[in-house]
Amino acid sequence: MKRVRLEIGRITNTHGLKGEMKVEPWCDDPRDLLKLKTLFVGGAAYAVASARTAGNLLYLKLAGVDTLEMAQTLKGKTLEAAREDLSLAPGSYFIADCENATVVDADSGRTLGTVKEILYYPGRTILNVDAGRELLIPMVSDFIKEVDADKGIVRVHLIDGM
Repeated sequence: MKRVRLEIGRITNTHGLKGEMKVEPWCDDPRDLLKLKTLFVGGAAYAVASARTAGNLLYLKLAGVDTLEMAQTLKGKTLEAAREDLSLAPGSYFIADCENATVVDADSGRTLGTVKEILYYPGRTILNVDAGRELLIPMVSDFIKEVDADKGIVRVHLIDGM
């Protein structure tokens, strides 16, 4: 089942004295987040007062978070956005939609297992699949052939030894 809210980043620090925060965005292009009007932190909804990017970082000011001390209480927390507020290019998918998906061998059609965890490493995202044993599949086009988020299926191509 698709999540109603998706994690989009983590508040890494405060910036200035008036409640602005530095955010590590979890998306291909941080500028995609500039159009969001509402974000969620710890389940609470906040209107976005302002947002700007600098390189791969997002600087964010949430309505009602007006002091350094208020911003510090949010440091380290995960930001979420409503799925309907986010857009995808045709043929793209949200990595979160791979969670709990059924993994199928694209060559044989055989069910391999279920994604039990998504591992994030610098420069690499890996699916940890419960296939009766731990099966780690890098999320690159050589291995991931199709993600059908609506059906909860990830079709993969495995190499010898996997």
